[in-house]
Amino acid sequence: MKTLSVICLTVIFSPAALLADESEKPAIHWVRNIDEGLKLAREQKKDVLINFTGHGWCHYCTLLDEEIFSKPEFAAAQKDFILVELDYPSAEDYPEGLQDLYEGWKKKYLITGNPIVVLTDESGTPYAYTGYISKISPKGYLRHLSYYAARKKVRDRYLAAAQQQTGLERAQSLHRALSAVGPNLGSLKKRETDALIVFYSNIIDEICKLDSEDKAGLRMIYKSRRQKLDDYVNREHLYKELDKYDSEKRYNDAITYIDKTLPSISDPEMRKRFKLARRVYLEWAERNAEGLEYTKAILEEFKDNAEDAKWLEDRIAFHLCHLKRFDEAIAIYDKQIASHPVGSSERLKALDWKVQMLSSYLNDDRSLAACREYRDAIEPGSQKWEGATFSWAYELEEQGKYQAAIEKYEEYIKTRGATSPRITIRLSKCQVAAKRFDDARQSLDLTDTLIKKLPQNPEVKSDRESLRELREESNRLRKELEQTTTPG
Repeated sequence: MKTLSVICLTVIFSPAALLADESEKPAIHWVRNIDEGLKLAREQKKDVLINFTGHGWCHYCTLLDEEIFSKPEFAAAQKDFILVELDYPSAEDYPEGLQDLYEGWKKKYLITGNPIVVLTDESGTPYAYTGYISKISPKGYLRHLSYYAARKKVRDRYLAAAQQQTGLERAQSLHRALSAVGPNLGSLKKRETDALIVFYSNIIDEICKLDSEDKAGLRMIYKSRRQKLDDYVNREHLYKELDKYDSEKRYNDAITYIDKTLPSISDPEMRKRFKLARRVYLEWAERNAEGLEYTKAILEEFKDNAEDAKWLEDRIAFHLCHLKRFDEAIAIYDKQIASHPVGSSERLKALDWKVQMLSSYLNDDRSLAACREYRDAIEPGSQKWEGATFSWAYELEEQGKYQAAIEKYEEYIKTRGATSPRITIRLSKCQVAAKRFDDARQSLDLTDTLIKKLPQNPEVKSDRESLRELREESNRLRKELEQTTTPG
């Protein structure tokens, strides 16, 4: 069920996502069409890196872009790769005429979530899949890509040798070629099929034909691989039935289907998947009281798995927030925070998640306290500190505490500089609300200057919409200033 993929989870909106400064983008060229990318790859004798992403809604897509793809060091990747970015919006936001094309590419390249990065040769045949990797530098990511490219060269070396060979010798070389890239194509679970069989079926057929009597043991290797795929498909068909409920948002019907199907399933892993899926559908159906009790029950069952337990505790707090039982939710977050050493990345993540959740569902002193607690735990002046400062300012603004919000926005600008119109326009909005009209005019003048520095006709739809919204908000605030300060 693709919508339940753990590769990308839709996250609660975080104001920190607004911090990107488009005026400082490095000189990295992304093509927005796979066919165009493959054409350039053939002309320039390069491989292709395809980034299947989701701007504005996919948390790990944002991290991958901010931590790797937007960094100047990543420009070196263009020496070996044509870079292709496919930005997948929600279904209703597809540009006219592009949905079928984008969905076709998604199906062709076995994309089950976002972000997924596919490395292909100039013919478009994948040789590796990767994505977001935590705690890796841009240079480390480049080394990561270089490893996969090196394995592709091994593949090509054996394929070239096979051209000069016959019989079992040829079969052995073809097998070694596939063995060089097979492990890098992902598991059955990740691809929801066997990517080696999908993309290299002709070579597999030839190997089996050349070793028809299984003298080299190769025919049995691929026969077993295909049998494993068949078994997976047969086992997965029950779970795949949930796709139709997803597409039609029939979440209550999905829960009914799971309740009818679960008793017939004996495989422990499949039972676990169905139970976790049922929990998600209860959340999506907004059956929060029932979801809370069910999540508590399966937490007891899966508590020995630390990753599952952490996720389920988060979802318990989510249900509690929806039920307005905020103090109980805060107790869960505080317990998680206290379980990690002071200054550790895990503790900072727990603090950040507490801010996101409370800011989304609770607008009072408790959410402001969470903002303060998070920023106090971060090294002053760091990128995370800047993000926490912005989140704090945004929360103050949302609660109508405009003077305090102005102070925090000014702290952010003092540290980072006035480089993003997204920040200066929020500052001007608070200044207007606080009746600091002269300051608001200066901030709006700066905002308009920064807007003019942005690309005026961006390729990506979300960038175009962002630019339009910035202009409209600037114009609205100027009219409000005129109306407020004009006598009579």
